[in-house]
Amino acid sequence: ERWPNLVETALKKMTLNSRGCGADLGVLAKVFFGCEYECSRGHRFIASSPSFKASKSSRGVSTRGWGAQVAGSDMPLYIPCSCSSRRSTSLGPLLRIHVVSPKAPLNVKLNPRIQPTEGGPIFLPGLSEPFKLPPNTYWILRLPFLYASKDAGVHLPPLFMENEAGKLFKGSSPLQKTLKLTEETTKERKGK
Repeated sequence: ERWPNLVETALKKMTLNSRGCGADLGVLAKVFFGCEYECSRGHRFIASSPSFKASKSSRGVSTRGWGAQVAGSDMPLYIPCSCSSRRSTSLGPLLRIHVVSPKAPLNVKLNPRIQPTEGGPIFLPGLSEPFKLPPNTYWILRLPFLYASKDAGVHLPPLFMENEAGKLFKGSSPLQKTLKLTEETTKERKGK
């Protein structure tokens, strides 16, 4: 025999739940989300907020609760690295978006939208709709170093930090304020 799975138990309770609402079940599902930056010298760091400042002593920092703050804000496309000095600034562009979807049968969708310069074109991953992530998977979305469009040409990384040097728009991530079993998932399970 095996121990019952949390998801299986929640689904059984959901079929007995007259309202079909997952919030009443006390089920908690976590989606992990992070924006990884990397400077030209190879230093990599994950930003915890739009106003993040990379430091040389970033070890041992708690990452608890960062995902909601990152997902609910426009994240900068470039952040100064800790190897920057007064004489030279080394900018780390946003190169990877990390997403870990939960084991729960949730509809987790990713829709990254990036604007490399203020007032410039908005870049999408090439799909017409947000793409749905399967449950219990770890995804790394690799972003380009240069952005080019037919109309505006090539958007080069800035040489020094500007206030609006580019951004990843909020709403690009799968996180919401409260994650719960969606009505669509509930209907799918009841139909089986």
